[in-house]
Amino acid sequence: MIDQQRELIAVMANTVSEAYHALTVPEQRLVLWMMTQITGEDDALRKYSMGVNEFAEILGSNNGRLYEQMEAVCQRLHTRTLKVRTGRRGYILFYWMHYMYLESRIALQFHEDLKPVLLQLRERLCQVPIKDVTRLQQVAPPSAVATGQALPSGASVEPTPFHGRR
Repeated sequence: MIDQQRELIAVMANTVSEAYHALTVPEQRLVLWMMTQITGEDDALRKYSMGVNEFAEILGSNNGRLYEQMEAVCQRLHTRTLKVRTGRRGYILFYWMHYMYLESRIALQFHEDLKPVLLQLRERLCQVPIKDVTRLQQVAPPSAVATGQALPSGASVEPTPFHGRR
């Protein structure tokens, strides 16, 4: 989603932002970037394509091993799960995504089971400005990034109030 200041915002159900996941910082950055690509009008999870240069921007660095890193991050995300609570003792495990590695590009798609917590959200949302994600230096839940709790000392985030439809 793009806000009124033309900033990319990742929007997800609160259950996702509070869910347990074992993502590394690069994996978290990639997942949140993918969430920014979803619009309020989307009714299906689409494929999103990204080149090596875009990947370097999301990582916030270029250590000369971008192709290896891009493939490794995608391979790990393909096997990672998201544990979403459904009550006091219940939970659902979701796989994050599918990916295809093409020449110098990746095509990513969220797993179809994530559709209810990523599309056409009307209430109980979490919004994470993507500019804050690139400053992320340690693994943190999206809710902590959204409130600025996971940013380096001295960095701050302005909470983004949500009004109406996504």
